[in-house]
Amino acid sequence: MDMYGKAGQLQDASDTFSRMLGEGVFPTIVTFNTMIHICGNNGKFEEVDSLTKKMEELRCLPDTRTYNILISLYAKHHNITSAGSYFSKMKENGLKPDYVSYHTLLYAFSIRHMVGEAEDLISEMNELDFEIDEYMHSALTRMYIEAGMLQKSWSWFERYHRKG
Repeated sequence: MDMYGKAGQLQDASDTFSRMLGEGVFPTIVTFNTMIHICGNNGKFEEVDSLTKKMEELRCLPDTRTYNILISLYAKHHNITSAGSYFSKMKENGLKPDYVSYHTLLYAFSIRHMVGEAEDLISEMNELDFEIDEYMHSALTRMYIEAGMLQKSWSWFERYHRKG
């Protein structure tokens, strides 16, 4: 399925998945994550929703990787509300967002100049001792500048410049 997805052959990937189900082969979390990623990358969000429902139906619970894929796909396709919702749902379901979870959503907030939401995530990251890398630091500085918050951008720059 992954190879079909990488080759842009969504129908073949879907047919393989359907054939698996029809033959009684129980899909694993890796199978679902692969299909969600393939469908989402091709803008097929109805299929993504169907797959997440099928996971629940088969009691194949999403893992952090599943949520990271969903956050990334929805953010990439400009549905920041759904991306944020999946981030919250991950925590509600007892999973801890990892660095990728925070980084993906923080970047999505920063390029949309969603300062309040970005700062909330930064606070959470600070509480968890997650470092903000140079790439994210640059994106956040740019967010403040583009949002017209020049003093805040300068403070942000100084804060992280001193850390080295």
